Amino acid sequence: MKKTKIICTIGPASASLKTIEEMARAGMDVVRLNLSHGDQAFHKKVILHVRKLSKTLNRPIGVMLDLQGPKIRLGNLERPVQLKKGENVILYYEKHELPETHYKILPVQEDLRSSLKKDDPVFIDDGRILLKVSRVQGLRVWTQVTTGGEVSSHKGLNLPRSVVKIPIISKKDEDDLKFGLANDVDFIALSFVQNPHDILGLQRLIKKYSPDNSEPPWIISKIEKPEGVKNFSKILQYSTGAMVARGDLGVEIPAHEVPLIQKKIIEECLRSAKSSVVATQMLDSMVASPTPTRAEVSDVAGAVVDHADAVMLSQETAVGKYPVKAVETMVKIIDEVEKSPYDDLRHGFLSDQKTSRAAAVADSAHELSKNTDAKAIVGATLSGFTARMISHQRPQNAQIIMMTNSDKVYRQMSLIWGVRPFFMPRCRTLEEIISKAVGLARRQKLVSKGDKIVVVTGQPVGMRENMNLVEVQTV
Repeated sequence: MKKTKIICTIGPASASLKTIEEMARAGMDVVRLNLSHGDQAFHKKVILHVRKLSKTLNRPIGVMLDLQGPKIRLGNLERPVQLKKGENVILYYEKHELPETHYKILPVQEDLRSSLKKDDPVFIDDGRILLKVSRVQGLRVWTQVTTGGEVSSHKGLNLPRSVVKIPIISKKDEDDLKFGLANDVDFIALSFVQNPHDILGLQRLIKKYSPDNSEPPWIISKIEKPEGVKNFSKILQYSTGAMVARGDLGVEIPAHEVPLIQKKIIEECLRSAKSSVVATQMLDSMVASPTPTRAEVSDVAGAVVDHADAVMLSQETAVGKYPVKAVETMVKIIDEVEKSPYDDLRHGFLSDQKTSRAAAVADSAHELSKNTDAKAIVGATLSGFTARMISHQRPQNAQIIMMTNSDKVYRQMSLIWGVRPFFMPRCRTLEEIISKAVGLARRQKLVSKGDKIVVVTGQPVGMRENMNLVEVQTV
């Protein structure tokens, strides 16, 4: 069983229950709902599909709500528009009426007139298309196409030379957040995070709209701006994980800097026992082709070697011709790398992390599992904290089996590397936890009689983040 998790973006190509089930059976762990596209009715239907499927398969499938954030996007286009090099194109704020003209017009969701000046670049669709501003006149921003291509509704714009002041959470984002909380989503991905205040603002809204929710959704900070890279350590303190969103990041900063930034973000998440996600264009050619390029295969393999918790498919599963095959391909790459020693955590990597009791217990559990040749590390968790602490040790030979009595935490563990989550009713005593843990592992045929397992839990029973006990048991 693979340990690196797979996130799949759901769109027109994958929204049916049949396709979602095929992707889940192929290896999908989390579905991503991109709120930049589709309406809430569409996403509601997907959530219902996923919840039903999770029960059928008897395993968790997490739901990630990806808020649009302060992303500048094109408005609605009746049909895709082909832009040719050298031709003039007008950008206009879609709330304004524009007189008819024979020039091509692209509606934009934000008023860019005060943000752009002559010779500024405007990138569209993760840099695939480049316009150059020729003049700003009245309600119109005149541009000339430098690199052409086809554009369609809601494609993103990047203005690397401009500062556009847009709230991190718009009215639309707030409405979408309320929708997500009402439907008990497991993760909220916040786009274009630049500083810790952005995360704190989201936390306040979550408390406002779900005051009685004892298990809030995990917050995944999307790193897409230079400021987000600069402030990443502080951002991570208030987040449950981070996504290296390479599409916008590779346009906002020089593309050759992105690979090392990706490594640094994954490493910092690993040291902090928080989830890391690598996203964008991982198998991009599979939008139209049944096979990936060799470079794309190496890209996915590289993320696994770097110890990412999850890799993500975007257009490949949202609008691509081969959504299920893309998942199958990603699984094959992950399996091949995980069988090798190249994704093993180097010895001593976390030796300086023993600054807490939980870190010391996690380290002890890992060492015991190696020294006793244990088949599994088994634990109980109320919040997912124990699961993250054991996972960040990246045990290679022992399975990580984690039990919880929370439906939400059960699903959230679908994003943690190597963890196999199980639902278990609340236990009152330590002995009951250990007895049920061993029994569950045997029933699931994860261990056999005579096998060693390492049990991790907390005393007294029922306290959150109280990981303080580790012992070896013989099945």
